Amino acid sequence: MKKVAPFLEMVYSVNSSKAQPEGFPSVKTKVNQLSDTNANIIYEYLINGIKVIEFLSSEKDICDHKVSVPTKVFTDGSYVWTMMIPHLVKNYKVLLPKEFINHIKKQNKYGNQYDKNSIEQILESLKGNRVNDYVKFSDNE
Repeated sequence: MKKVAPFLEMVYSVNSSKAQPEGFPSVKTKVNQLSDTNANIIYEYLINGIKVIEFLSSEKDICDHKVSVPTKVFTDGSYVWTMMIPHLVKNYKVLLPKEFINHIKKQNKYGNQYDKNSIEQILESLKGNRVNDYVKFSDNE
């Protein structure tokens, strides 16, 4: 399973002394790169994932830092993402890596439409496991 957190602002703390990770552009470089139609299709897929967990606290929008975004984590069994990703797609038409967009195009239903047993198996596979692999932008994106 891979995390969909392809932006520098999601994986790197500006207060960190570590070097910036490669393959993670700033979210600001990917704004307004989706058509309304594609943004809507991707957004619908993302918000209809299987909800893994939801927290009471929210996080600040990584584009404008003013809006609070609910802290929810979703999966489709192959990828995992926070509510920040659909928020960015809906509000800023932010482009996501081709790998993930191609994955969405190949799906014939949303994650939350799987049968109960499949959803339970997916959620069980996440228990106690840390997802350290990220979907990233390739050099030509």
